Amino acid sequence: MAEIKAGENCPYISIVIPTWNRKKDLIDCIDSVQRQNYPQKKIEVVVYDNASTDGTSKAMSHKYINPKDANKCRVVVIKSVQNIGTSMPFNKAIRRTDSKSEFVIGMDDDVVLERDCIRNLVATIKNNPEAGVVGARSVYFEDPGKTAYGAGRINWWLTKFSHQDSSKLIECDYVIGCCFLFRKQAFLEVGGIDPDYCTCHWEMDFCTRIKRCSYKIFYQPQAVVRHKVSVVNNKRSRLYYLYRNKLMIIRKVAPPLAKISSLLVYVVLWIPKIFGESLIYHKGLNRAEMKIILKSVVDGFTGVRGRISGQFSDQVH
Repeated sequence: MAEIKAGENCPYISIVIPTWNRKKDLIDCIDSVQRQNYPQKKIEVVVYDNASTDGTSKAMSHKYINPKDANKCRVVVIKSVQNIGTSMPFNKAIRRTDSKSEFVIGMDDDVVLERDCIRNLVATIKNNPEAGVVGARSVYFEDPGKTAYGAGRINWWLTKFSHQDSSKLIECDYVIGCCFLFRKQAFLEVGGIDPDYCTCHWEMDFCTRIKRCSYKIFYQPQAVVRHKVSVVNNKRSRLYYLYRNKLMIIRKVAPPLAKISSLLVYVVLWIPKIFGESLIYHKGLNRAEMKIILKSVVDGFTGVRGRISGQFSDQVH
């Protein structure tokens, strides 16, 4: 991979980080940005604070907004009055990014970047004019030799989403959203992130729409992030969005013929599998979980979208 040179050849980039009650992790994340082998004057970080109650915005203001070191990257904080999930903040934060930035990096608040991560992502998209999105290699924070997420593959006929690890740059169907770089122009062309997902599967939808605009999706394993792999704050919420949104993405972006096949496979195979896994995990019937699974399936087929009101809808990150 050809490298970009230091100085003026490094383009200005914006980094968008949605966050919710992870002040310490967020500080570790931004500190890793400030250790990058990339000119700090060419980086801005836009933090979208999803109505955190742990003092996140105050900590950001104290540590980064008025930095003592003028050579550190610029940090901007957007304070939301409500938690709007992990995907929708990108649509709002993109408006606050500097007009100089041609490229934007979307990042989870619980990742730590290896020193050359940004440089390798930027070099890849600059060296591949057809690239719309470039994803980093996500490794487990406690076991950095093991890949957590690689190159995403989609089999629409079987509604199967999988990951392929690779030691070299490869084209793929999608990349995971914990650290990915995209062209701002491509983002605007497709209308940004679809807010109907709120969380879960939005990256697959976004990358699929990007590809349909004649861009390519790449996975760059030389750009590495250590991911603390989130512990779900509300397991019931996660289950609901995971299963509902799988149906949603089939309805929204699956190819026409594959859509029919996918929905049949979901009914015949996936629904029994979901209920079976619940029975095995709980060693019996867990009525509360079964109710959530049933609601997610019904809502997925009837077209319920976005955040839902109810007892398990509030803790979304």
